Amino acid sequence: MRSHFLIAGLLALTGCATASTSAVPSDSQALTLSIQGLVCADCGKELEAKALAVPGVRRAEFVMDGAELHLMVAPEFDPKKVIDAVQAEPVDGKPITASVGAGHGSYAAFTTPEPGWDVKQLSVHGEDVPELGATLAASKANVVDFYADWCGPCHEMDEHLHALLGKDSKLAYRRINVVTWDSPVAKHYLASAKELPYFIVFDGHGKEVARVTGGDKAALDAAIQQGESR
Repeated sequence: MRSHFLIAGLLALTGCATASTSAVPSDSQALTLSIQGLVCADCGKELEAKALAVPGVRRAEFVMDGAELHLMVAPEFDPKKVIDAVQAEPVDGKPITASVGAGHGSYAAFTTPEPGWDVKQLSVHGEDVPELGATLAASKANVVDFYADWCGPCHEMDEHLHALLGKDSKLAYRRINVVTWDSPVAKHYLASAKELPYFIVFDGHGKEVARVTGGDKAALDAAIQQGESR
C-alpha cells in the first residue's frame, strides 16, 4: 500500500486525481464543489465515484489543494443532485458537506486539547522548527507529531494521543503541520520519511527514544512507555 504522504505529494504535483479522462461533450459546463470536513486526500476518489454516478455528471476530479471537486456537467444540470449524492453518507467514517463554488473547501478539524494538557503547536503552515530540543518538556516523555490536514491516519493518531493525554500527566505532545512534502519543516526533518504521521519520541532528558511511522498505535505506546521509564 502506498503511503498517504507519497500519494498526496503526487496529487499535489499533478493537481488532481482524475476519475474520467475521456473527452466530454462540447456543451459541458464547469461546476466546482468545495468540500468541508474531509479527513483524507485519498478519500477524494470516493467522492469522484459518487459524483460520476449522478446522471448529468460527465467528469469528476478531486483537487487535494483546496479540497475541491471539479466537475463537468450537462447543460442546465441541477447542482443539488450531486451535492446530495456526495454528502449523503459519511466518508471514512466522518460526515462531510459540499457547497457550490471554489475557495471554501477544508479538511476536518483535529481534536482540541483540554486546558492544562502539555500540548504545543510548533508549526502551522509548514514553517521550519530550527531546534526541536528547545521545545521539549523536561521530566516527561515527549511526542513530536509531523502530520498534515489531508492525512486520514494523522487524525486517528491525534485522537489516540489525546486519549493518552487525558490519562497521563507525564506526557508532552508537540505538533508540526508539514502541509506538503516541499515545506521547509518537511525538508528539514522528513527526508527519510515514507508516510504520515511521523513521530519522534524523546525522553525527559531530551534524548531520542524512537521513531514511529503511520498509524501504529502499539509501537507509539511502547515508545512513550520507554520514554517515561528513563
